[in-house]
Amino acid sequence: KPSPQSWQIATSLDTKQANNLITRAKVNAESISNARDLVNEPGNAINPQTLAEHAKSIAKDNQLKIKVLSEAACKKQNMNLFLAVGAGSTANPPLLIHMTYSPKGKSSKRKVFLVGKGVTFDSGGLSLKSGAGMMEMKIDMAGSAAVLSTMKSIAKLKPHFEVHAIVAATENMPDGKSCRPGDIVT
Repeated sequence: KPSPQSWQIATSLDTKQANNLITRAKVNAESISNARDLVNEPGNAINPQTLAEHAKSIAKDNQLKIKVLSEAACKKQNMNLFLAVGAGSTANPPLLIHMTYSPKGKSSKRKVFLVGKGVTFDSGGLSLKSGAGMMEMKIDMAGSAAVLSTMKSIAKLKPHFEVHAIVAATENMPDGKSCRPGDIVT
């Protein structure tokens, strides 16, 4: 049962304020749903490439800038620790996703950066996870799902400041190229 205070708040809003709140709630609910859908996909459906394609789709549909760095570009940037995590996943090489929202017509000195972990499947590499926990290792990309979905909301809500989303998308799989426990990576 709503409290008398909540009724006072609700009745003190004008129609424009109420519609703005409803719009924000709808946009946020859609983004939460989008993130949950991504997290619930199986490990063979979401990998660095499909995550990047999803990000590109969000960017295109919402007029956001996007740049996806390939494995080779990440090597040129000396992202060696990031690349070491994905070294065993030769079928799905790592990608770095950078999406940007900029307010139209205004230059803003304020910038916000969102960083989402995008390990699309974490088998543990050569230090394999236990069998009981292996099914849940697709969830290691939940941070990236939240960040990408948030960018969808940001594009619709149009804040007056710049927002950058960074997602390091990779898989951690066992292979002869996998990083070993105790390896030193510079």
